[in-house]
Amino acid sequence: DAQGVIAKGLTPHRLKTIFQTNMQSAYMAGRYEQMIEQAEERPYWQYVAILDGKTRPAHRALNGRVFRYDDPGWAAFYPPNGFNCRCRVRNFTKVEIERRQIPVDSTEGKLRQVKVPLKTGESATVMRLVDRALPGGRFQPDPGFSNNPGLSAWQPRLEPMDTQLSRRYIDTALQGPAFEQFVLGKTQGVF
Repeated sequence: DAQGVIAKGLTPHRLKTIFQTNMQSAYMAGRYEQMIEQAEERPYWQYVAILDGKTRPAHRALNGRVFRYDDPGWAAFYPPNGFNCRCRVRNFTKVEIERRQIPVDSTEGKLRQVKVPLKTGESATVMRLVDRALPGGRFQPDPGFSNNPGLSAWQPRLEPMDTQLSRRYIDTALQGPAFEQFVLGKTQGVF
């Protein structure tokens, strides 16, 4: 019932924040899948922040920056980058980038894994982009958001692939660290 939910600290404001963040994460995971499918034709991705009074300075500073789709930074700061983050990503062709004269950046050598303190006294690991062009010389997603929701959810569509390629993908996936962690969890009764 509603009384029990509110009594557990899930106020209407907090529930709204959780709902909006989950919706944004799901939307961006789907958007990532679309963009990956178009990456050969549209390989340049631009970070887009909503520029209003609610926009965080660091998110505002990334607004308009373009990185190739395969830049390692997208694994760390593909939106959302925190609760209530409304940032997005759009993609461009090489011709559009050249016509608009948009510079293409790279995060190569600029990503650092750092521990940040939490209110609980513990710490969390996040990926930090170190760049003098940013406020304070850095950007980092909030703890718990230093990942790409689409990258962790995305899997290629195997139906149109030939059988040999599909089998190779499955064999690789079943031998990777995620599968090993799954098997380890099964054997220890976690799942």
